[in-house]
Amino acid sequence: MNKSWTTLIYLSVIVGYLGADRFYVGKIGSGIFKLLTLGGLGIWWIVDIIAIAGGKFTDASGKLVEKPENAKKHIGISIGILVLLVIIGNNIDNPAVNAVNAINEDSKVKSEEKQLPAINEDSKVKSEENQLPTAKLSRAEKVAMEQERKYEIVLKSGSTVDKCVRAGAIAEFWLQAENEEHYEKWKKTQKS
Repeated sequence: MNKSWTTLIYLSVIVGYLGADRFYVGKIGSGIFKLLTLGGLGIWWIVDIIAIAGGKFTDASGKLVEKPENAKKHIGISIGILVLLVIIGNNIDNPAVNAVNAINEDSKVKSEEKQLPAINEDSKVKSEENQLPTAKLSRAEKVAMEQERKYEIVLKSGSTVDKCVRAGAIAEFWLQAENEEHYEKWKKTQKS
């Protein structure tokens, strides 16, 4: 069963982390394992690309997949595709990365707050949005206000989905705090 080296190199670069290159040459077992581990967290994927480019990759029967004479051209194109995929992957708006960035930003804000001089609770300047007296806030209201502060961080670096999810969560916190006015405001923010 002769397999095309050219097809194999492109499969390996584009979807090799899902085991497509191994499925193509009939290595079903290792293809499934490579799929489940996402190409061995990328390491196995890169090793296979190098083995294919070097002409050392075998099919299920142990036969080397032969490299064509114009292999250098295809290796160059493959490297270009790989670089392009990495660039695209780094520019995708990733909610998990945004969440980590928001947590890091939150930690930074908290460390900056610790460096500020202590201010009496009654003398704190209240924002126009949160006109509630801080001394009389319930635990649920304090949590909702803290979430509003975190929302400001998400506004700077989060995706539209992150903002929508955070606004919905804040609305629910205000609902638990039994503050209908703030609940309605955040429900409208979530929908917009």
